[in-house]
Amino acid sequence: MTFDLKTWASRVPRWAWIASGVVVLLLLLALIAPLFINVDKFRPKIAAAIEAQTGRQVTLGTIHARLLPSAHIVVDGFTISNPKDFAGGQLLTADQIRGGLTLTALLGGDIHVTSLKLVRPTLVLTQDELGRTNYTFPSQNASANSGAAARTSAGSSSDFTLESIDKISLVDADVSLQQIPKHGAQPFVIVGAHKINVKLENVLLDANAIKKWSASADLSGISVEIGALEAPAEFKSGDVKLENGTVDANFRVQVGKIADVKGTLHVTDVTKAETVFDLSTPEIDAGALLASIRKTPELKGPPDAAALAAESDALLAQGKITAEKVVWPPYTAGNASAEIHIYGDRMELMPATIFLYGGTLQLSARTDSRQDPERYSANLQLRSLDVGRMLASAPGGMKGKMTGLADFDMQLLGSSGVDWQKTLTGNGNFSIRDGKLPGVNLAGALGALAKVAGINETSYKRISGDLSVANGRVSTKETKMDSSAGAVELSGGVALADQTMSFDGKATLGGAAAVPAEIISSLLSAASNKNVSGGITVPFSIGGTLSDPKFMPGKGIPGIAKSAGDSKTKDPVQAGIQSLFKKKH
Repeated sequence: MTFDLKTWASRVPRWAWIASGVVVLLLLLALIAPLFINVDKFRPKIAAAIEAQTGRQVTLGTIHARLLPSAHIVVDGFTISNPKDFAGGQLLTADQIRGGLTLTALLGGDIHVTSLKLVRPTLVLTQDELGRTNYTFPSQNASANSGAAARTSAGSSSDFTLESIDKISLVDADVSLQQIPKHGAQPFVIVGAHKINVKLENVLLDANAIKKWSASADLSGISVEIGALEAPAEFKSGDVKLENGTVDANFRVQVGKIADVKGTLHVTDVTKAETVFDLSTPEIDAGALLASIRKTPELKGPPDAAALAAESDALLAQGKITAEKVVWPPYTAGNASAEIHIYGDRMELMPATIFLYGGTLQLSARTDSRQDPERYSANLQLRSLDVGRMLASAPGGMKGKMTGLADFDMQLLGSSGVDWQKTLTGNGNFSIRDGKLPGVNLAGALGALAKVAGINETSYKRISGDLSVANGRVSTKETKMDSSAGAVELSGGVALADQTMSFDGKATLGGAAAVPAEIISSLLSAASNKNVSGGITVPFSIGGTLSDPKFMPGKGIPGIAKSAGDSKTKDPVQAGIQSLFKKKH
């Protein structure tokens, strides 16, 4: 069977031929029309309209019109500058803008934008040292009046406006918020996000109508720089949605080597922008976090003092953070949780609870960006810490050096960052009860009296004292130990950086229970039969490090610690000890 084109064509209805011809004609017009529609002539008028509505200088690249697959224009390059009285730079730049158009309006010589797509836009939100911002626009009335004036001066019949846009999309956008600390200084990036892809609908360019907006974004692949942290944040997954003025987000983000965080975020009303969040992580490296924190400039509010005070007191965000494990090498804690409140000028950490080696640590803290440098304060309360378990994790052979249950209270002030140890100051007290000092022979190692055989550890009922922190050093004015071998009084300190120690003390060795009578006899000669009821006092010093302490004779010479009923007259036993030690010197 052969195909006869003429016969087939004669059977096609006339109306079908007419319809096909119209379609072909329209396609040809769609392809040819852009060659005759010079939309680039509207460029000065479009720029003037945007400048009138934003109060910013605008630069537009060449504008092209396309009718297929739908009517739209393409703008090759776009910038909106900072305000004239502001620091130099751009508020917004884009490699390309694609705008959807109303076809009938375009053919009639008008441009009605129905959608916008910004390709690789960069939005830089900046605040200067006076509290002014580059993203504060003229009021609605002023903008309308200036817009009318611009249209009148342009003498244009074009009805180009940006009051309402059905859809806006951002492709591979970079958004940053930065602060200029002082005139001429380099801006400090508070937060910067890269590779953002967002779709917005029903966009009314009026802040009062933002609740009518809707938006969605896939957070996967977005990288974020946080000015207060050297560690970058990389979003592994997540999405965010805006609907009816409410924002909801869920995500998973890796923050450098600090933590792998899962979280949710909720904003009930975007016009108030109070955020509620819930963050959790299987493990957080507290050491890496402290090392990553860097100094940030104070974020100033409006120049008006009352407005600044109101903004500082405004609650911006609140939420909960939990961690199954907290690591501060070589130490590890577990099941940590904290409530955080973030205000305009400070952050408050409500009592955080951490389970630490059988005990419980509670921490309350507050940062204050109004201080220079930025400061923090903290209250710590530790109860029933198992010292032996903690020292088993300590470096440098600390395992087995001490046992007991510790309580600790401390108030601290300091600055975050690499040199946090040098800025730390504070005061507090501690006590350790019901423990042992394996390998410490209080009667022998602390004493310059004798090497007492058979005593290889010291048990104690309590060690307690005051603490102070300053100049990178933890110190005590008076620490006392009540042990099975006697009592110890100690003062001195430990350097935080290298753990070197420098202590001076006095041990009061309690009679025959601590020092066998035959040793006393050999030292005190004929006076050994005297009742030494008050014990023998031995001055000593401790050097070395926490992991390798060095016990040495202290300043002064041993003597007899008199009991309450003893006479003030010079004891012949003490005179004998003094003469013994004088011979050594």
